[in-house]
Amino acid sequence: GVDYASSRYVVVECSAIPGYDSIRKCEKVDEQQIEEGIVKKALQVAREQPLLVAILMEAAEMPPYSDAVRAATGLPVFDSITCANFFIKGFTSAEGFGLSSIQDSL
Repeated sequence: GVDYASSRYVVVECSAIPGYDSIRKCEKVDEQQIEEGIVKKALQVAREQPLLVAILMEAAEMPPYSDAVRAATGLPVFDSITCANFFIKGFTSAEGFGLSSIQDSL
């Protein structure tokens, strides 16, 4: 398992970001307000944690904001979509290696 209390991980609570509670309440979302808040939080964490090498957007609601965080921080940002793409790519052949029909046999 993963020990989230390890000093290797920085867990950041985002529920205090203005507008974020509307996601949880299934209310109309001000995406711009939330994006600005998440980017601000990511930049703050990046300043406070100079050894930060990547960001994981853990919540299912976070992928729409990943690109903005990537652009602002210059760090790799992983979310449910990028992780799913990574997993699926493990079942496809690499272009240029002659096994392009391998996924047809799966």
